[in-house]
Amino acid sequence: MRRMPLHLRTQSKPVTPPMNMPTFAWQASNFLLAFWWGLLTTVGFFVVPLLFAYLDSTQAAGRMAAVLFRTQDYVNWICAGFLIIFYQLNWPATQWNVSQAAIYLIAISVAASAVSHWLVAPQILSRENLKLWHGIGTALYLCQWASVTALLYLHGRKAKT
Repeated sequence: MRRMPLHLRTQSKPVTPPMNMPTFAWQASNFLLAFWWGLLTTVGFFVVPLLFAYLDSTQAAGRMAAVLFRTQDYVNWICAGFLIIFYQLNWPATQWNVSQAAIYLIAISVAASAVSHWLVAPQILSRENLKLWHGIGTALYLCQWASVTALLYLHGRKAKT
């Protein structure tokens, strides 16, 4: 008897919404999380480095990057607000520990974004001690990205329980 090829035997099952959750809420939260992660990844790791690589002046690239990061901060806060509402309203009480972890990850990302927006960005724009403030801003951005990446993983893992 012939065995099925390994790649066909190990295919994972599609992720389905947790019990008692409306399908629209599940789909909306998936879209919002994917959009948030994609925005952080695209702007921070592709668009801004390309600005500095291809624009004639680093000052012009810096001004454009500041506009992109400022706009991204507003979108981050909107996504975070909707996801907090989602986690508070839609997850069953038996999964509260996982939902609480998700809310903590959202809070870490929002805090890093707020510190970057109101404390670090003005220092970078003033161009005083630029290397220090740019390093702090980069660390905060990586913190945002890592927390949203962990949230995306947790969200997908939660659905399997």
